[in-house]
Amino acid sequence: MGTRFELVLANPAHQGAGEMALERIAEEDARLSAFRNDSLVSLVNREGRKGPVALDAEFLELLDLCREVHEASDGAFDPMLGHRMAVLGFRGEATRDEDDPIQLDLGAVGKGWALDRAVEILKEEGVETALLHGGTSTVVALGHPPESPEGWGIRTVEWVDGEGETVFLRDAALSVSSCHGRTIKRDGKSIGHVLDPRTGEPVPGPRSALAVADSAALADAWATALLVLGEVPTHTPLHRARVSSPPREEKKP
Repeated sequence: MGTRFELVLANPAHQGAGEMALERIAEEDARLSAFRNDSLVSLVNREGRKGPVALDAEFLELLDLCREVHEASDGAFDPMLGHRMAVLGFRGEATRDEDDPIQLDLGAVGKGWALDRAVEILKEEGVETALLHGGTSTVVALGHPPESPEGWGIRTVEWVDGEGETVFLRDAALSVSSCHGRTIKRDGKSIGHVLDPRTGEPVPGPRSALAVADSAALADAWATALLVLGEVPTHTPLHRARVSSPPREEKKP
């Protein structure tokens, strides 16, 4: 997933559990990264052209979550954009836009999924209070700090206007997404890595989105969907959601 993961534990005695949780994240990176030739995702993309590929129940659960968000967002979230990402140059040197099979890319949900698996390890080891993040853009809170019953205070910053707020998380996850999180130059212009699945083109910026949900994977996927949509749908499984964009300039007659 190409990012840094960190965790905070309230009890120093849980250091061993924390190390196990980080190892679980590393295992998920080995399975889900589209940048590793030996990952399960790469195997699916490579062998799926030839025929069916056997997948474990956990991977199928992740794909099912992706399907649910895809349907609930009317196609604003779609993990099958790997080929388009490669064509635009987000996997290194841009490739030719050939008639290639669609390819799986779980970059918009992988960090959250890995964090959720790490939280499962912590719970199994009896940890009741912890905070984990992936790349500072996806955060999951387990319990609450002893001095703050309302939860872990997470300060967010809006990429659009520079303002933010403190969101308190308790047994919940938060994810933010932005058009400026990762950019490349193409045809002399800077384009962002979040694509609109309905058009295959980068989401126009500046824009940022925030989602709070029961799980980090759900928050991760919906933050991307909200960024694509540019607004919050009437019905979502989120505890909280927000999309920030600069005000549109009214055209003079």
